Amino acid sequence: MAGKKLQHFKNIDALRFFAFLKVYLHHLPIACSTWWLSQIKSGGGLGVLLFFVLSGFLITWILTKEKLIHHKINALNFIIRRILRIWPVYYLVLAFIFFTPYHILQHLGLVFGGYHPNALYSISFMENYRMLQMDTLPGISPLTVFWSLCIEEHFYIFWLLSFSLLPKKILPYFLFSCFPLAIFFRWIEPSIWQNQNIFTNDLFTNLDLFAAGGLLGYYTAAKPDNINYFFNKTPNKAQWAYIAIVLLLVFFHANILPESAFGKLNILKNTVFAITFSGLIAVLISKNSVVSFSNNGVLSFLGELSYGMYVYHLIFILLALKLCEEQNLNLNSFTTKILFIISTFSLTVLLSYLSKTFFENNFLKLKKFFQ
Repeated sequence: MAGKKLQHFKNIDALRFFAFLKVYLHHLPIACSTWWLSQIKSGGGLGVLLFFVLSGFLITWILTKEKLIHHKINALNFIIRRILRIWPVYYLVLAFIFFTPYHILQHLGLVFGGYHPNALYSISFMENYRMLQMDTLPGISPLTVFWSLCIEEHFYIFWLLSFSLLPKKILPYFLFSCFPLAIFFRWIEPSIWQNQNIFTNDLFTNLDLFAAGGLLGYYTAAKPDNINYFFNKTPNKAQWAYIAIVLLLVFFHANILPESAFGKLNILKNTVFAITFSGLIAVLISKNSVVSFSNNGVLSFLGELSYGMYVYHLIFILLALKLCEEQNLNLNSFTTKILFIISTFSLTVLLSYLSKTFFENNFLKLKKFFQ
């Protein structure tokens, strides 16, 4: 893979944006006046699930392609590429959280009920386990969303070790085995942590999400002709039907798969979304996909900023909420709601763009030396 630019899959950046949008809408402290708006706003966790499936697809494709071409994986190069992508923003925000005086964070509205952060857990990408241990959220934002970044980091390490050590012919079996493993870990999790609030906050209870995307990534890399033939022959009506099913499942998720409806079988819910989202990615990346977002379009542009937007958005939401409280602005007012959404979203995009252009890109441009 040295000297070659990694393949850019169509519609992936737009999907990243939609994953972020689901999280952003969920975090808005705004009551919805209608049932259908509440349905759209709820289920922010689905955005994180989609992020995990997307990561599983892309990372597995990269590792599989490298193993097939070179018969081994350059672990150091892989690790450095991931560090250059994740660490700069991650540690920039941690520096802001831990070096800003506490009373200033309070004044900005970034402090709320929760445990006092421990720098050791945060710096070592173990915040997700601290949350499981404390059974609540960290008391300073945006640290509250860092649990998923920790899981991503653990996923990179676990996938790298697995793909480096396992023979090529075993890799599909490894990916399939992740489904029962994830279900098993979700089943035993309550007896381990005995939590009331925080669940599935580690890699192993989310393995099926990464594996669902991973299977698509593996076969797209290992058998591209077969995959392309199958999906390129899929009729347009079938593609539209599947996309409609996914949208309905996301919209009615609380009605179709409510938390308590299936009891113990609720541990299968993430598996359902894992397979569903993997299928959606397959439909959207195919050459004859009925949906095609321009690589130069607004959604793709926003998708490229999705990492920064995910990390930064809570800062502006909480700042705006603090301002509304201080100015006695009514968040139930339609005008206030619109201004709240426009301002927080716009500022999130602006900061993410500035961050990527003037900060992150200084690190990202170094990735070409580690392909």
